[in-house]
Amino acid sequence: MPIIKFHIGDAHGDPQAIERLLHTVQQACVGLLRAQPDAVQIILLPGCRLLYGPACYVEVLYRGQAHRDAPVMERFMALLEAQVLEVWDVRPRIRCMAFHQPDLHARN
Repeated sequence: MPIIKFHIGDAHGDPQAIERLLHTVQQACVGLLRAQPDAVQIILLPGCRLLYGPACYVEVLYRGQAHRDAPVMERFMALLEAQVLEVWDVRPRIRCMAFHQPDLHARN
């Protein structure tokens, strides 16, 4: 399920760097988080009017599972931070929110 949303005011960046970010994050979802490739969704929300705080906010929604423990999520967040720094040269605020499987209702 991982859904990763990049909220950023100025999303201008090298298209190749953005493509690398997409590939790296997708691979981390499949490898590190052990997500099914077709369950991964990565969204870039450019032009957000961030009124206060860091210039980039990254939101990660995922199904809580035993293998997605604190050390794994710390590695995943470090990867996200490095990718945002590489593409947009800003340090993002990152929030990861796990859903307990019985509480998650989804379609498609």
